[in-house]
Amino acid sequence: MTRGRRAAVIALLLPAAAAAAADDHDDDERYTFTADRMETVLAEGRERTLLTGNVTLAADDMEITAERVELYGEELSFALAEGGVRVVQPEHGLELASEALLFDRRDRVVRIEGEALLIDHDNEMVIKGGFLEHWERRDETLIQIGVRILSEDLVARAQFVRYDREAQTVTLSGLPVVTWKGDQYRAARIFIDLDADQVVLDGAVSGELSTADEADDDAAP
Repeated sequence: MTRGRRAAVIALLLPAAAAAAADDHDDDERYTFTADRMETVLAEGRERTLLTGNVTLAADDMEITAERVELYGEELSFALAEGGVRVVQPEHGLELASEALLFDRRDRVVRIEGEALLIDHDNEMVIKGGFLEHWERRDETLIQIGVRILSEDLVARAQFVRYDREAQTVTLSGLPVVTWKGDQYRAARIFIDLDADQVVLDGAVSGELSTADEADDDAAP
């Protein structure tokens, strides 16, 4: 470890420890950091910490890596990460990637404005979009703007997607088109229950269903 990186690690633990000492916070809410460079202001009402260069920030079961992270707000409850951002939650089987994101530690929310990528390792699903908001406490993700979904059984596109991991449901609207196990569906709104293998279409419904004969023909050499 270089002298600059060592200094950043030691100094940045100070505001985290101060936050952890507050009456309404416990040790699980403290941050730990590493970075190449650090700037910090601890004056009450102006708390701010800026980390730059190979930044790693860990909070509870979440780890964020980026080129730049700014911590600000009361008890440093907001983290703005920029530059090759990657968020990993191994216990939840989730991974997020973008060029910039905002993490609200108090409400446990991640927001991405711009190109966003979500990888759900547990369900082997990849979702891309132009805006993403992930609510950790209810394990739900909202994705908007040119959304694309890809998994073993599902290929879909829409302008608005709500993915409820706890209920194992995907709701699509905004000109959604879904290919689910070889069948294609279009509607004003499409609801998919991943556990029950069920698709529900609502409004201006159309689709293409593959027959058993077609499936056999496709499988033939």
